[in-house]
Parts: sequence; C-alpha cells; structure tokens
Amino acid sequence: MYFFHAVKGLVLTLPLGYYLDRNTNEVKIDEDTAWIVREVFSLYVYGYGLTTIAKKMNADGIRSPEYYFNRKLAEWKPDISKKYLWVQTSVKRILTNELYIGTMVNHKTVTSKVYKTETFIPTEEQYRHENFCEPIIDETTWKQAQFLLGQRSQINPRSQNGRKLHRYARLIKCADCGSGFTARRRKWNGKEYVDYTCNSNHRYGKQYCTPHTIRENQLDELVENEVKSFCIFTFILFP
Repeated sequence: MYFFHAVKGLVLTLPLGYYLDRNTNEVKIDEDTAWIVREVFSLYVYGYGLTTIAKKMNADGIRSPEYYFNRKLAEWKPDISKKYLWVQTSVKRILTNELYIGTMVNHKTVTSKVYKTETFIPTEEQYRHENFCEPIIDETTWKQAQFLLGQRSQINPRSQNGRKLHRYARLIKCADCGSGFTARRRKWNGKEYVDYTCNSNHRYGKQYCTPHTIRENQLDELVENEVKSFCIFTFILFP
C-alpha cells in the first residue's frame, strides 16, 4: 500500500519503509517500518513462499502495509485492523517494488476516465529514475529475490495450462473484511460441486472472519435473475 505525496508538482507514491521529509522535500527511509521490508526480503531469499511469509507476519503480529496506510482509522476503531491482514499480494508487491533499491519507476499504467479502463505500459516505455532515493535493499538481495520470483512462477502448479478456472474467482469479495473469495471443490453424496468462502477465514481462521460460504450454483442463479430483470426493464423502456 502506498502513501501519496506531492513533490515539485508531481504526485509520488511512497511504499512502506519511506516517508517524505517536508522540510527538504527528500524521500527518506522510515526506520520504524523499513525493517519490515528487510524482513520480507530476508524470509523470501531464505526460502519462505509468499503465502508462508504472509502467515508468519500475521502470526507474529506485524502490521501490514494496508494498516499503516489506514493507521488513523485503525487506531480510532481497533476492530477495523482485522481488514488489514498480510496476504500473498502484499508480500509480492514489496518484493517487486524497485524503489527499495532506489529506483523510481513512473508511467506504468494509463487510466482512461472516459472508458474507466487501465492500460499497462510496456517496460521499455516506462520512466525510470535511478538513484532516486536511498535504497532499503541491497542489489544482491534484490537480484536473488527477482530470480526466485521468476523460477517459482514457472513451476507453480496453479499456473499450469489446462487447470480449471472458476468463473467467479476474484470477482466477489467479503462484505465484512474486504477479502476475496476462494473457490473450493467439494463432494457430497457422490456429487461434486464448487463453493466460495471468505479468504481471510480460509487462510487465517475464524478469529479474522466467518466463512460466508456460498455455492457456485447459487451465484449462477443470482446472476441469471439479475440478467432477466435487466432484460425486462430494457424491454419496458425500449419495446
């Protein structure tokens, strides 16, 4: 998660571990949180996976980047901090951010306000500013982490061709904690079905959220009813 600051007319996105010195307009290391970044890289290079790191961080009570971004809200309402758990994407976002080796990369995406779309810009067309700030991670550790990310993505069985994709994956979120829903294949009385459950509950247990389980066929029915309602409404307006 990022902290937004304006410097010399530009909007910079500073990740966990950095802050803007308002007296000098320089980006500096925030030692109160930079150790978390170093810990993530250290664990990953040592052999921990993304999910394992997230679980360890939560088990050790280490605050997630999302928590620091919403710190004032979390301190005012402690229960809200349950939303700000470490997840796999939180870890990967840290491991792939080049600012941690001092390089600021801009112009990664272009957003269309008209069409509400976001287009990713090719790497060679992005703007790179090396030595932009003091690095938190040394070059050797960074290269080791990037090498491992590339190797593990190639052998990850979840990314193999032919694996069945669940149609509501990444499309529905928990209303209580904001986490996405995980699809699971089940068998009951000789019949197989798919259900979706809150990822916070699935990964970290009932102390974080309740399952909120719903079957795929129930979602199909809800979508079908919505489509039918829309068609009837359209027919009434434009017979």
